[in-house]
Amino acid sequence: MLCNHYKVLFISMTDYLILCNYSIIVVASSKGDLLLLQEALTGKYGTFTEDDLNNALSRAANNSSVSCIKPLLEAGSDPDSEDTDGDTPLMLASANNNLRVVKALLDYGCDVNLVSNYGRTALHLAAWNGHIHAVHLLLENKCDTEVQDQYGDTPLMLAALHNHPEILRILIQHNCNVAVKNFDRDTALHYSARKGYIGIIKLLLEVGADVNGENNWGYTPLTIAISEGRVDTAVFLISKGAYIGIACRANRAPLHYAVRRGLKELVQLLLLHGANCDQKDSDHNTPIIDAVYNNHKHIVKMLIQANCDLQCRGRAVISHQWKWSTLLEIALHKGHYTIARMLISAGCDRSCLKEWSQLPQTLANNQEMMLWLIEFGNMPLSLMAQSRRLIRGLYGYDAVCSISKLPLPKQIQRYVAFCDLEEFIEEDK
Repeated sequence: MLCNHYKVLFISMTDYLILCNYSIIVVASSKGDLLLLQEALTGKYGTFTEDDLNNALSRAANNSSVSCIKPLLEAGSDPDSEDTDGDTPLMLASANNNLRVVKALLDYGCDVNLVSNYGRTALHLAAWNGHIHAVHLLLENKCDTEVQDQYGDTPLMLAALHNHPEILRILIQHNCNVAVKNFDRDTALHYSARKGYIGIIKLLLEVGADVNGENNWGYTPLTIAISEGRVDTAVFLISKGAYIGIACRANRAPLHYAVRRGLKELVQLLLLHGANCDQKDSDHNTPIIDAVYNNHKHIVKMLIQANCDLQCRGRAVISHQWKWSTLLEIALHKGHYTIARMLISAGCDRSCLKEWSQLPQTLANNQEMMLWLIEFGNMPLSLMAQSRRLIRGLYGYDAVCSISKLPLPKQIQRYVAFCDLEEFIEEDK
């Protein structure tokens, strides 16, 4: 039987770096070995170059080898040298919260405002990583707080993005501008809304951040919060004056995004604040078209109760084609039969039922729905249903609130308010 014998070679990090042709100076600085470094600087282990010295300083700063910093600087290391990413020793120390190294470099007079290949200063990196004391040291040494990196982000924006409220407070106290926009025209408030950092949002609003500011795509912090499903954040922004009627470049208002995400509580809140439930986006789709398409039954009911237009048409993918469709067509082709019943009961456009050949073939497999459509689909609206439509038409978008104040029996009020639609949802459970 053949046996393979393997010898495992265990070597130290020092030996590994030497094998990789690193200078002893670099090796000693990486591990913080002051004695070895001092010996290497005397030439005991051969010659070394300026690049060796600068590389050693970067490694010492990155690894918090504070004892090696002064000897390297005295030997001629450039305190402002850059590694392959353009990071200086000060940036590396700031990013890793190596405070004694930061102080030693600052005391030696390094340039606090140099930028890396990504356009970031030491303050960017300290703020990004939440290193409060490093931020203090940099600010004490007059660093520029408004430098924008390759994306246009300032240190304050990165503190907001990564949820560092204490650093945000410090930067605000140093008069950092909370209104700065990056190259996508996002502000710190857009970032915190996207992440759902309500504490950060509070701080920014207290110092005058624009709650309704728009980025390149026309998204406000409210729109972004809703798009990310941040219900608590959206509710907070609305309470602080976020306008619910601002539409993005695709002409979608916050209600469109809440409907698409299926955020029932938020849809209800937006409707109570007067959101336009018939606003058309760039595809000519109103919120109820999105609700029907995505099978959001409860939201469909809310929008019907809010008096949305049930005769509208929009564009949707039907039978693999992008085409104009009525609400009922969309519901039937998507197989959302509970919603189809709700729409017919509420008085939607039923013109598609006149051409049975145009209905989806899958409908033929649902005998119960077919029988229901045959019985009720083309039946004229009852007198009660016509009366309901007339009454609601008189009150427009305020129908829900106004009807509850009418001197009518509760049962009739509930019928006029489309509360009977709940029965379809209950039957579907």
